[in-house]
Amino acid sequence: MAGTPFYMSPEQVQCFPVDQRSDIYSLGLVVYEMLTGKRPFEGTDQWEVMEMRANNEIPDPAAEIPDLPESLRDFILKACAHDTSARYQNMSEALDALAALSSDYGLTNGEAFKTKRKVRTFYLVYSDDNTNGLKGAIDEFNMKMQSLGVELKAGESIDL
Repeated sequence: MAGTPFYMSPEQVQCFPVDQRSDIYSLGLVVYEMLTGKRPFEGTDQWEVMEMRANNEIPDPAAEIPDLPESLRDFILKACAHDTSARYQNMSEALDALAALSSDYGLTNGEAFKTKRKVRTFYLVYSDDNTNGLKGAIDEFNMKMQSLGVELKAGESIDL
């Protein structure tokens, strides 16, 4: 299990597979907390909070803020839906909803949300014997990607 207990999605708490919908859930929790000043689930310890999250929908934020605009309430409840199929299905959907909200409240002209980026993941499986040659090939690949306006991110992973 990995994550910050107070912001983990129900599927993280239950050690089920996670995807970007789990991050969207966490985003919804942060928005809830920013607006209400408290977390949706409070308990005596993190284990109690995680159990509540695994078994319950978040409380309606309008119970804390009766004059909460319906569109903001809807964003939070959809982002934090217990059932992943009821949540925003990807970050683009969530960003589109946030762009509409920001426009509704005059927070931005929405331009910040217009650029959509894609992420492609691939793994290099290699032995320590190939490390030196691999570094040169990655540097060359990175230069080609930069010429296309693509940012290459690399990090260490697990040993297989």
